[in-house]
Amino acid sequence: RVLELGSGLGVNGILAAKLGAKITLSDYFPPLIENLERQVVANGVAEKCRVVHLNWAAEAGIEAPTSTRAPDFSNLLGNL
Repeated sequence: RVLELGSGLGVNGILAAKLGAKITLSDYFPPLIENLERQVVANGVAEKCRVVHLNWAAEAGIEAPTSTRAPDFSNLLGNL
């Protein structure tokens, strides 16, 4: 299982899914979440992908938490 932080357009996460990974794609901005949901379907990897809204600052305790903690992941994929 792989968690991608800041999935943006989802290119890396979708590629990882096409290579066999079960991946959770995450981002903060609602328009990107909507796009990610469309892209995983368009690329035929919806069964291997989960798309979630994730506020990393809140999860790190920088501000009040707004979502539940993600389950443990064996890998982490991030975009710069």
